[in-house]
Amino acid sequence: MGTEFTCTSVASGGDGAERPSDWETYMKANPHMKHFDGRRGYLRVELGQENAQVDFRTVSAITKPDGTISTTASFVMEVGSPGLQSA
Repeated sequence: MGTEFTCTSVASGGDGAERPSDWETYMKANPHMKHFDGRRGYLRVELGQENAQVDFRTVSAITKPDGTISTTASFVMEVGSPGLQSA
């Protein structure tokens, strides 16, 4: 069993939106989902021998200069412990 991480592309399709207008429908259809942010961004992964940390990095806007980057969520997976925990 594994944990799957996906994210938006960092520079395509406009700025994106943090949540879609039908957010409740998304959550009902995907109760296993731990985090969602539809703005542009990327994942940063740090691998260790006993754990791995994943940070969701989000860009405030790609359509304007001087956008900022922030970490919108972080999760840790530990050896021998299924699933992930908020960091």
